[in-house]
Amino acid sequence: MREALEDDQVQDPMEKSNSAASSEPSAKRSSSTLNFIKDGAAILICVSCMLFTQVGLGAYLVITKEFIAETFGVQGSPGQQSWIVAAFSLSVGTFVLPSGRLGDIYGNKRIMCIGFAWYSLWSMVTGLTVYTRSIIFFDVCRALQGIAPALMLPNAVAIIGRTFPPGIKKAISFALFAASAPNGFVVGVLFSSLFAQSSVKAPVSGAEWVWSTFVLSIALFVMFGLAIWIIPPDGDRSDQKGIGFDYWGALTAVPGLILLNFAWNQAAIVTWKNGYVCALLAVGVILLGVFAWVETRIAQPLLPLTIFKNVHNNLMLGCVATGWSTFGIWLLFSIRYIQDLRGVDALETVSQIVPFCVVGWLGAAISPILIIKFGGSWVTIGAMFSFLIAICLVAFEPVKLTYWAMHFVSYIIATLGVDMSFPAASVIISDHLPREHQGLAGSLINTLVNYSIAIALGIAATVENHVNNGGKDPEAGIRGACYLGVGLSAAGVMLALINKIIEEVEIRRSPDPQAAREAGKSLE
Repeated sequence: MREALEDDQVQDPMEKSNSAASSEPSAKRSSSTLNFIKDGAAILICVSCMLFTQVGLGAYLVITKEFIAETFGVQGSPGQQSWIVAAFSLSVGTFVLPSGRLGDIYGNKRIMCIGFAWYSLWSMVTGLTVYTRSIIFFDVCRALQGIAPALMLPNAVAIIGRTFPPGIKKAISFALFAASAPNGFVVGVLFSSLFAQSSVKAPVSGAEWVWSTFVLSIALFVMFGLAIWIIPPDGDRSDQKGIGFDYWGALTAVPGLILLNFAWNQAAIVTWKNGYVCALLAVGVILLGVFAWVETRIAQPLLPLTIFKNVHNNLMLGCVATGWSTFGIWLLFSIRYIQDLRGVDALETVSQIVPFCVVGWLGAAISPILIIKFGGSWVTIGAMFSFLIAICLVAFEPVKLTYWAMHFVSYIIATLGVDMSFPAASVIISDHLPREHQGLAGSLINTLVNYSIAIALGIAATVENHVNNGGKDPEAGIRGACYLGVGLSAAGVMLALINKIIEEVEIRRSPDPQAAREAGKSLE
């Protein structure tokens, strides 16, 4: 008995060792699974930043003329209606550049969470503007609402970038980020249309659409809480202590961009004959000139002007500006076309936009493959042709033609243009920027995308007012705006082709043309 007990005592340490060894892989697996879940949840919150940005755009677009314009009494003013969309995009495009630097200084998580809270607050206030019946107050609130996505987007991208090293996980995360854009837009138009045509009594008679802004505010507040809880801390920021903020650059660029855009959109309402519009345009141009001068004198500029010394950067920025200006015009006036000329209501409009969502996932999935296979320059050319074809299909579409013949095709092609242009331009510009300016590529393109949409809508509304015979010929006005988009997208095609020609010349002049051509197809 004693011998058996002694044997057990001798064997106990070995058994414990084996037990501990067998439990280590299990503990590692549990820890790995937990980390994967945490990282996945954090990435989904970051992806939601793009989704909610597009919800804020889509939620007001489809119901602009039929419901919002009626609530505020601006049914007969295309200029006032364009402000409903343009005010939001103006703020996103104007504030996104400095917000990236704020994230570097104060922490990406902190700035992104502030963005969620700000978005929630001003979505609620935007809904409450129905009590005032003031379209100006509504537009101001829309502009303040648009500051939030500007805070969220670049910092969400930064969080995704630091969460995963280069590889398949990071690629999937950015693909989800891109794919959430068309899905967010469709979610926005769907819920706003459902509420607008629901029987739920609104705080103000005839303004049932306002419930969508209240629901958006609540959802954003929930995301604010989840972001604080789930997003990992910013960590040690000692390496960021030397980063300064370009206050002079921000104080000249932000008001300059706002005044320039305001002048173009306001001219669609009061015409250029009003002196204050021309004065604001002049002041905006002067401020942007001062901004350019300041950036050459600052040690850590908001926008280093050296990035414009590369011809490929300039051509790609031109493609982004013309392509996304066309997209903004196409988006608004393709919806105006089916609602004003074909009498389609809000919910039926949503059903016709659904391909935008479905193709968005496909485009986001194949864009990285196309860039790897053919290179960013060819993909950019394809994107510019997509914008051109999409706007042409709407501009020359007979009113009585079936939806499936041209309008449906335009939604598919335009979506592919969106999904191809952004990543392709990002790759090309990133390839031609020094390492210390790599973070600028995404911020600069985001700025240009949203700002181009906002200013293009103002110019298109001006064109519409000049050709619609005082509102008596809405078809002529809509087609006139679309013709502007045709011209802009054609210019984008030319810029993309010029970029490719220059690239081919540089490749042929290089010591190893084949290696240079393969390098041009790299995502690195």
